[in-house]
Amino acid sequence: ASLNGRFTTNIIVVYGSSPYSYFDVFAITKIQANSKFLTNFGFIYDVETETVNEAGEKEISTESKDVKTDATLYDNIAIYDAPLTVYWQSYYGVVQNQVYMKYYFQNKYIDTIYGTLIDEQTSSYTFTTAGEYRLEFYDLAGNKQLFSNANNTSFTLVLKNQVVYTVNGALPIYGAVYNSNVVLKIQDVSSYVSTGTGVRPISVEIYRNGTKYDLNGINYTYTFTSQGLYRVLINASVKEGNATKRLKESELVFSIINENEARFAYEFSNINGYEISKVVKNNIDITDNIKGDNVAIYSLLLSADSYGVGRYHIYVKGNQINSLNALQQFDYYIWINNEVPVIECSCKYNETSTKKITLKYNSLAIYEQIGNCKIVIANDEFLINKDNVEDKITTLSITRAGTYFVTLKTEAGNVVSMFKITKKDPLNTISIILIVLGVAAVIAIGVVFYRLRINMKIK
Repeated sequence: ASLNGRFTTNIIVVYGSSPYSYFDVFAITKIQANSKFLTNFGFIYDVETETVNEAGEKEISTESKDVKTDATLYDNIAIYDAPLTVYWQSYYGVVQNQVYMKYYFQNKYIDTIYGTLIDEQTSSYTFTTAGEYRLEFYDLAGNKQLFSNANNTSFTLVLKNQVVYTVNGALPIYGAVYNSNVVLKIQDVSSYVSTGTGVRPISVEIYRNGTKYDLNGINYTYTFTSQGLYRVLINASVKEGNATKRLKESELVFSIINENEARFAYEFSNINGYEISKVVKNNIDITDNIKGDNVAIYSLLLSADSYGVGRYHIYVKGNQINSLNALQQFDYYIWINNEVPVIECSCKYNETSTKKITLKYNSLAIYEQIGNCKIVIANDEFLINKDNVEDKITTLSITRAGTYFVTLKTEAGNVVSMFKITKKDPLNTISIILIVLGVAAVIAIGVVFYRLRINMKIK
């Protein structure tokens, strides 16, 4: 049989007789070789427009756009709104000859997609992450679509709804944890435009532990070295035709922790789209103990009471199949120890002394318990780290009068212990004489007053 003179279907009947009876029918369709079979191809996305009404209030309206693309003429497109849905014809020639898409992100193969049916003849897939995609289309018969007059084997899609950047050379992960420096690098800097005189094309606002943090970037590359919880906001504008379009704000949250700084407890909170794939404690895999009967580990609380003190290695991975998330992962170390180092004091804690006060501690012992730290007394700091620790007793003396708070802090600023001591100067001879004379005078006045009262009664 022939379909429109382009596709030929052969019917094959297979049967057998004694000693075994068998009967079956096969249909084999021959598909014509074609490198320009993609006739229904395009992109759907929503465009938000902000206007101000008569009351001076901002109003946002949304308009859906459908950009049908001629694959024989074009091999690339740039779109500045997301989510973005690409659609294509679901089959070529016959329904059984499905058309599928392979896609690459930043030149890395991600997945093969047959798509979700919009209708009986159209498949689709939605992209949300900003960046450069390469799309290839095939049918089951073995045809591969070629694009534009140049016959390129792939179609380049640049989705730029947000500023594109990398973290340590990879896709950013919202909520990731690191033990070392973090390098944030903005890509394709020249594609962003200024919105006015003196206005930088790209705005980067950084917060550390909830406070605005100044960090100078070199060519829009920022290196984070200090411990803490960071929040980064990135804004920019691009040219879209003759107009300037402000992109959606990019937000990144991550933390840097010192693996050699002990903590009493630590909690890994659930990150949407991620799970803890492995937990190693003191070089022993305890993942199954933590997981139990659960399918996966999404959050974790570590303490001396839960899984004990020790050094943990936590592995986290993306768990969304057929997406960029599936390629993402990170791992880090955390140290749990509930020991409180001892700082000996010549007087009782929170008490007053007129004598010289001495404080004694073993820096090596403290370092082995909580890692890098410092003892703070008034404006003086005594650092304890791997470069200066010694297995001997260090003595500090307080001779000046005053109230002192002795605080032991981790490198990140967390308070491990704190106590108050007060040093007072002893009384000198003159002060003692004056006090004795003062007491004697009080007694004398009391005696005179007593006698006067007696005389008044007698009269």
